[in-house]
Amino acid sequence: MTLDRLSRFQRYLSSRDLAGAVIRRPANVLYLTGYYAGLERPAFAIVGPDAVVVVSPNPLVVVGSTSGDVVQPGLAAGLDWVGYRAPGGTVDRVAEVDALSSVALGDALIRAGLRGKRVGVELGDVSARHAAAVAEVATVAPLDEHLAAMRRIKEPEELALIRTAVAANDHGFGAVAMVLAAGVSEFTIQRELVDQMQKVAFVPIDVSGPNNAFISGPRTMLLAAGATDRRVEHGDLMIVDINPVIRYYKGDTTRTFVVGPPTAEQQKVHDTLVRGLESAEKLAKPGVKASAVANALQEPIIAAGYGGLIVHGGHGLGLEHLERPYIIPGDDMPLEEGMVIALEPGLYLPGIGGLRIEDDYLVTANGVEVLSHYPRALVVCW
Repeated sequence: MTLDRLSRFQRYLSSRDLAGAVIRRPANVLYLTGYYAGLERPAFAIVGPDAVVVVSPNPLVVVGSTSGDVVQPGLAAGLDWVGYRAPGGTVDRVAEVDALSSVALGDALIRAGLRGKRVGVELGDVSARHAAAVAEVATVAPLDEHLAAMRRIKEPEELALIRTAVAANDHGFGAVAMVLAAGVSEFTIQRELVDQMQKVAFVPIDVSGPNNAFISGPRTMLLAAGATDRRVEHGDLMIVDINPVIRYYKGDTTRTFVVGPPTAEQQKVHDTLVRGLESAEKLAKPGVKASAVANALQEPIIAAGYGGLIVHGGHGLGLEHLERPYIIPGDDMPLEEGMVIALEPGLYLPGIGGLRIEDDYLVTANGVEVLSHYPRALVVCW
């Protein structure tokens, strides 16, 4: 679908009197070209009217080459490439990444036919030095959020990867339910979850990032944190929030577990969160504002007396962990068919602990399809 995306984006640029664009945001570079542009080394997609050029560090110098030959990265058919030397890709000279990438950026603009043309630039993601390099070759204009809008509507291939990630999460929660017991460490629980998820997804699974949560007992008040060697105790709550990446696309779901029978207050809080989730998903459909969905999520929680403690709402999901629409009272962006959103009500009460539940949804023509299928009950483990 890369060439179709590029064609649609090129038509959009032309409609805005832009000859081309300089794309730096890693998710946008990946979306348009299939090349994963990390943040560590500068990488760009230069979109011209007739050519698209990827700028990236040289991944590898050919061993034994006397001419400086390099191994080029794998790119979608029809894309051009300009590389620059970077540490790790060369051992015979110092690689000044900022300077060399700026030169490569200028070369790519010329190769894409953009010399002297008006070019849209992701100014919020491009450094001042790289913006200056563009200005030496072309006329710089700020680029709007059109690519983010394109990415919000998921294509079938994208949705399939999100489904795979969410299904892996369901299996991961099942592994937690099997192993969680008094005396078991958070590290052990995370290891068992990852092992099970990898068995069903057939890819490496990483849930060590800051948006994941393996938190038990008093640590549930942290909202999100990685696993530690803390051993779970009888009566503890445990929040497991996991967002693995399957070929760059995320799933993001959460379940709360309890070791032994929950207290009446813990059960009440969890039941309230489930009612909030159900209220929001009944309202959500194309044309409904994200803020209205957030209000629907909050209404049962406020009615139960927890209104002043609401922390989460929800968000869009895809190549990035938090995408619009944000399911919060302040975001009036309407839902559209083809969006994927996460709804995640959570409450954190001193003396009781933190509880959260989160499911992922595809926005369909008539409402939403729930993508996550692990039971929503407070999971009791012994």
